Amino acid sequence: ATADAQAYDYYLRGRKFFYMVTKRNIQHALQMYSRAIELDPKYALAYAGIADSHSLLFQYGDSTQENLDTADVASRKAVELDPDSAEPRASRGIALSVTEQYDESEREFETAILLNPALFEAYYFYARDCVARGKVAKAARLFTQASEVKPTDYQSLSLLARMHTELDRPKDAEIADRRCVEIV
Repeated sequence: ATADAQAYDYYLRGRKFFYMVTKRNIQHALQMYSRAIELDPKYALAYAGIADSHSLLFQYGDSTQENLDTADVASRKAVELDPDSAEPRASRGIALSVTEQYDESEREFETAILLNPALFEAYYFYARDCVARGKVAKAARLFTQASEVKPTDYQSLSLLARMHTELDRPKDAEIADRRCVEIV
């Protein structure tokens, strides 16, 4: 998505920090994404990373209007720059989900999955969107798909176990818990 190898490197560094999910690491991720954009102002994935980071900051304690606004603007920019790429669509879905615009977020997540059925983030964040809306069975299906796409992820399995518990499926919950512990 970029011809600039250094911009791509900054993007990858940003993703690594993003998945370490602490406020400090997300701030580092934002610095990496910003550097990528300085090198390539049309780098949609870097804008998607900025959107994801601000959405996550909003969800996990820094619930400011600034985070919502930045997630919205950056996700729109990412989709504008690369409307046929799954990552910007998933980022747009996350930004819409944190503002409880669920019909729109669902469309974006579905589009992301159609564009790239192997994109973990589309399934994972769509599942979390479904949890917020009380769609437990659908969330369970999406967490299952997320864990199949990325077998090394323990979070989707942990949340899948919780969904199975809510759906009164104790055996399935136990299997998901066991797989989660094996990964951890």
